[in-house]
Amino acid sequence: MSRVTEGSVRQRVGFENDTRSSLRRKIENTKEAITSVVQEVRIFRRQLKPAPAHPEDTIIFRGAQAIEHRNRAASRLWPNIERKLRLVRDKDPAHQNIKTALLLDGGGATAVANAKMLEVMQRYDLLDAFDLIVGASAGACNAAVILSNPKGDYGNPYQDIFASPKFFRSNILPEKMQLGLLEEYLWDTVDFDELRRTRPNLKVQVTDRYGKPRLLDLKRLSNRATIAAILASAAPPFYWNGGIDVDGTTYADGNIHGLPIEKLISEGYTNFVILSNDLFEEVDTLTASPLKENIALRLAMTKSKYPRAVRDATIDRRKSRKAAYQNLIRPDINFTIISPDIAVAMQSTNKNDVQKVAEAGERAMVEELTRYDVALAR
Repeated sequence: MSRVTEGSVRQRVGFENDTRSSLRRKIENTKEAITSVVQEVRIFRRQLKPAPAHPEDTIIFRGAQAIEHRNRAASRLWPNIERKLRLVRDKDPAHQNIKTALLLDGGGATAVANAKMLEVMQRYDLLDAFDLIVGASAGACNAAVILSNPKGDYGNPYQDIFASPKFFRSNILPEKMQLGLLEEYLWDTVDFDELRRTRPNLKVQVTDRYGKPRLLDLKRLSNRATIAAILASAAPPFYWNGGIDVDGTTYADGNIHGLPIEKLISEGYTNFVILSNDLFEEVDTLTASPLKENIALRLAMTKSKYPRAVRDATIDRRKSRKAAYQNLIRPDINFTIISPDIAVAMQSTNKNDVQKVAEAGERAMVEELTRYDVALAR
């Protein structure tokens, strides 16, 4: 009969205590997630009741007031963009009086739309009209790749990577996004010297450990940190668990908070061109409905290695993105939001659908320039 020593008993008791503590934490996290889901269901049921009309129709809905406001703002914007471009080409310092920003949001495979929009603007040599270009998530990838390759030498990443079954191996579980494929593609295609020579300043949006949005200036980063910043911006917590290190600081996805419109307005920007992939969110990015998405996110975040602030920001990402657009409803802000009339889910692997979205994005950009009579031939 073997004898159990006092030391081994202490070791076993300690292990069992650790196991119990770990199990207790998991149970508490699960209870917290279930409570949050119940609250969301109650809120959702209340929202099913018809709401009274609001005098300021939200920008991202199709209300007549919103459409009218957007059309008026765009009719003021494009003459400013053309004037800015003429002044820049003439090297007239007066161009500094017109502050312009081009913003690209994310969306996985659906971001093929603003990639094509950006290609159209580059083809017609319109990008020098912007002081600043900001990309979030997949929009950050699009901006870095296309700006650094004015001749279009970057292949078709949306067919080769984002729409590949190898890139998204699961619908919702963390650590199922194959960022190594994207990293290899970025190293092969980003021309760092060309990126730093471009006139517009290029920044990517990320989320810090406190759940706050941050803008990283790619022209000030090393080559390695530039790649890391783009990857961090494109790493949603529900697909990539743990964040990406950029020069010693860990960041997460840049599309959690929506575009940094409020921050840029506070810095004096008054002219915005926004390239959105699915403005009306007709395709829910993760599941079949916003409610199901919220439940799925809450359950996924119980397994997350991210700080609580990042997890909460991820769960509230739809609200944050909608709130960001509300900052445009001001008489002194000129803007346009260009979005395709179709979209796909962010993890779509249907290459035919992705191609249709690409064509829709290109068509939307050309229609915008034609509608406001933007001079294309220079």
